[in-house]
Amino acid sequence: MGTPMTIHYPDNDEITELQKGYIEDCYNALEQNWKESLDLNTFLRHFLIGELSGNTDTYWSVYMYKHRENNTIFIGPVWDFDLAFENDQRIYPVNNKKDYIYRSGGSTTGYMRTFADNIVVRDKDAKAKLLDIWKKARENHVNEQHLLDFIDKQEENLQESQKLNFMRWPIMNELVHQNPVLWGDYAAEVQNVRRFVSERLLWMDKKLGYTYEPSGIAHMPFDDTLPYQIFNLSGQPCTGNLHQLPHGIYIVRQGNNTRKIQVH
Repeated sequence: MGTPMTIHYPDNDEITELQKGYIEDCYNALEQNWKESLDLNTFLRHFLIGELSGNTDTYWSVYMYKHRENNTIFIGPVWDFDLAFENDQRIYPVNNKKDYIYRSGGSTTGYMRTFADNIVVRDKDAKAKLLDIWKKARENHVNEQHLLDFIDKQEENLQESQKLNFMRWPIMNELVHQNPVLWGDYAAEVQNVRRFVSERLLWMDKKLGYTYEPSGIAHMPFDDTLPYQIFNLSGQPCTGNLHQLPHGIYIVRQGNNTRKIQVH
């Protein structure tokens, strides 16, 4: 249907005409009837990651794969995030858009906008599954505190590398490709990501019709070398250590920190 495709494997100098024709037939079948050929779970997760990250290239370049034993086409892995997280002047500011990125100026190639529309806009069952995946993610780790903690950790991990990077390529205060704003330094760039992620979670909740209710359960950084106390939800002390406890929710006190945690 006019969408340019590249066969990544087998390699150009190894693929046979029979293999090429087989792959073309599989993809044509996907375009003609996605309900028969598409692994909906991977498509919807790929879609949500693209939207959550503000990735304008989600449907410009998409990896797909299949297993030898059947013709189901899976979507992934996710990739190509250089223009994500509020880094593309063509859709900046992303969270001011009323619709999904691929419908609001994001890059799409060939038939991909219509293909995505047929699933996440027009199909009732797919939309219900999309909301269910988002709901489970929000109830697990996809919350503001967890994501901001992760950003803080990566900011620290990359501190020395970013210094060397911008010594070698001094482009911190230069417009490169599509970046909309010169934030001035590494800390300000990271702060822009923090702001975007916090706002994007709320945007996604509203768009998908989901109400986020914090559980109060924390995934607490833990130092086994320091003393701590464990209590059940009735306030009774628990013996042993966290790694020996049955699955459930507990209160942990370590130093001045007291948090509700979930043991998996």
